[in-house]
Amino acid sequence: MSIPPILNGATLPEIMPGFHDYLKDTRNLSAQTVFHYGHDMIMFQRYLAKDSGKEILELKLGDVTQESIDGFLQHLEERGNCTRSRKRRLAAIKSFIAYVNGSADGQGALSFDFTGIIKEKVKEGDFLFVSEEQIDALLKAARVQSLWPQRDYAVLIMFAGCGARLAEVINLDVDDVDLENGLICLGKDSRRERIIPLPAEAQEALYRYLISRLDSSSRRLFLNCRQKPITKGAIYHLMGKCLSTAALSDKKITIHMLRHTCFINLAAGGASAQEIKRLAGLARLKAAKQYIRQAEAMKQVERRHPGKDKSK
Repeated sequence: MSIPPILNGATLPEIMPGFHDYLKDTRNLSAQTVFHYGHDMIMFQRYLAKDSGKEILELKLGDVTQESIDGFLQHLEERGNCTRSRKRRLAAIKSFIAYVNGSADGQGALSFDFTGIIKEKVKEGDFLFVSEEQIDALLKAARVQSLWPQRDYAVLIMFAGCGARLAEVINLDVDDVDLENGLICLGKDSRRERIIPLPAEAQEALYRYLISRLDSSSRRLFLNCRQKPITKGAIYHLMGKCLSTAALSDKKITIHMLRHTCFINLAAGGASAQEIKRLAGLARLKAAKQYIRQAEAMKQVERRHPGKDKSK
């Protein structure tokens, strides 16, 4: 088997032919499995390119990180990929890592922790709801597990307190935040664009974050430690670290569940379907009414079982 110069500047597409030979000749996998693993790695490279802003032909081994793998798998889950499909795509990535680490010039180049990385999807009909205690634990974890706690806390508040979508948080600019009037513009330049009031906790979190934010040429609100716009993969990784620190890794809590929780809480507090539709940036009133139905169902559960955990 010929080994490409993995650590000598080769791009991921240049490494792939050798990887295919490894699957076929060394692993003795079937032609069908080799085909599917190859397709899975193409999907992974497309994700890496989009997430990093690079062309696929520019991707290098250094672009394969724990953060990017976590983000890719979360991306697949949000697209509706079943657990079985996500596990197979993770198996393809693991095989690629084994190939790299087993090559003459790539020994030990990639080392990741895949424990619990695939989580089962929430069953249809379950309430996509996170308890107040769990949200508090997540926010506390953001303060203690991070090198930039002000940023991580503010990011989580955007989901749990403002009901923002992940893409909306990624695309926020500094100018979208009006702390003086307690307002924020979400979904700018899209059909979901809206200006919503900032809850007091979110307003304070953004204020503390902006004080800690260094001057940058980027106008994006949330930056990474290199003063570049934060990526989806980074936020998925942040969420995973907070769940682990808060001992919630087994609770199957996702970023989108935090958004759902925000609007279920608003519905429980008496917000109308029209209000929820506007604040959530929903296209149809039907979706807003679903939050109200879920909130009412939760109240009925509480009346029947006062001590029941809302997240279950």
